[in-house]
Amino acid sequence: MKTPEVCTKNRNYGCRIKKYTADGVEYVALENNLVRIEFSTGKGADLTSFLYKPMDVDFIMHTPIDRKGVFEAVTKASSGGSFFDGYGGGWQELFPTYGGAANYYGAEIGVHGEACIYPWETEIIEDTPEKICVVFTLFLKRSPFKLTRKYTLEENSTKLVLEQTVENTGANTYEFMWGHHPAFGFPFLDESVRIKVKGTPDALVPGNVTGSSDNPFDAETKGKWPVLKDRTGSDFRLDRAYSAKDRMRLDYVISNMEEGEIEVFNENLGIGFKMDYDKELFKHVWIWGLYCGGDTYPWYGRVYTLGVEPQSSFPANFKLAREAGEVLSLDAGKKLTTTFISEVTKK
Repeated sequence: MKTPEVCTKNRNYGCRIKKYTADGVEYVALENNLVRIEFSTGKGADLTSFLYKPMDVDFIMHTPIDRKGVFEAVTKASSGGSFFDGYGGGWQELFPTYGGAANYYGAEIGVHGEACIYPWETEIIEDTPEKICVVFTLFLKRSPFKLTRKYTLEENSTKLVLEQTVENTGANTYEFMWGHHPAFGFPFLDESVRIKVKGTPDALVPGNVTGSSDNPFDAETKGKWPVLKDRTGSDFRLDRAYSAKDRMRLDYVISNMEEGEIEVFNENLGIGFKMDYDKELFKHVWIWGLYCGGDTYPWYGRVYTLGVEPQSSFPANFKLAREAGEVLSLDAGKKLTTTFISEVTKK
């Protein structure tokens, strides 16, 4: 039976939406009896928390850095932009470029693009105890695109459905990169976490992310998931997380996925986080682990995280991706829409 309208306003039961401000940043929270999911709409509309309430486990990583840092004065502006000044962890949308800073048709764009920096507009389009739906919208400043993200959550479900759209508002065809940047952390993350994908995709450790003493690889290494040879010639498993005591950092990319599905599962807790997406659009998955490795800026050895990032393009550099024919494009006035589903899994 549908709950009478008079009983639902300002409720704190069933599906509900709350807007609030914390540490100078605006947020929106979507919640039901099973999950509470928070977004920093005042900065990038990052997904900042995905809390599984029955076990009080947040899947998402949090850093010591405040998100409002992207808007504050710093000692000296970085040539790479302000991404790391406000990287509080979470899940960012990367657009229209990612990786290093880029020259985008004459515009300077910083590390990981524009979409994860600016405030987004919020519109609540459905708000009942049975179902909630919110739309976040952003017009980019240095590239000619409008981004729309529509999130839906229903009662008795952990499934978060994202319908996202890119619209070219320019007068010509423009190329772009598009990626998701979710990072998982404690208390969900520990050494029992396994990364599960179908088949044996291609695996590559790029040479430009190797060589440091806390990295198990000292040169470009390629092969098949889930095992590569490390710098000692030993088998190194890519499909697992490591302990903070290992003080390790690791980056690699997997491509030619059999399915657009990837699950990060904690064997000790018996729960996981699964993502379903269009593998023809997001052809690569960039995976990185900071297991209290990385002793320089911005990590300083204090971050414990695993990032699992479906992305459209490789290399993670706009110029090189264009040269490799790895970028996406939209004609003037055209739109591109896709669906991305996330949910909690259990044994």
